[in-house]
Amino acid sequence: MKKRLLALVLVTMLLAVAAGTALAGGARDAPFIKFLQQGPLVPGPYYCEGTYMTTANGIVHGWRNNPECVPYKPVINEYAVHMVFKPMSKFAEADCDDEGFIIEVSDWTLNEMYVDLPDDDADLRDVFGEDGERYYWVCFYHWDTD
Repeated sequence: MKKRLLALVLVTMLLAVAAGTALAGGARDAPFIKFLQQGPLVPGPYYCEGTYMTTANGIVHGWRNNPECVPYKPVINEYAVHMVFKPMSKFAEADCDDEGFIIEVSDWTLNEMYVDLPDDDADLRDVFGEDGERYYWVCFYHWDTD
């Protein structure tokens, strides 16, 4: 019993360190993805790029920092954002934290509004599945890049 408890404590500590490192400034080993965002609600197309990291529990962290990608003006008028995508199949609510919080989006899924571009590390569909396959709560946070 003590060995299991010790193992659980060690795993929890490692996850906390990994999450803290990722949240501090983007994940260094996360794939860099380029895409266009467009559609009826988003007049674009907007050129977007960022890194996306999936955790073991299915949460996807994304960091975007390009001024060309501000598709949700005036609600989100910042271009340096940290996004947290929580699978609706595993989480009953978004539960966004208050610090740096900008906006919450529910029922988000990949669709034809997101067009992958070549010459990057991965495609959005590698991270989020095919269009309409997975649904997420999304928390947008200000990302202080300084």
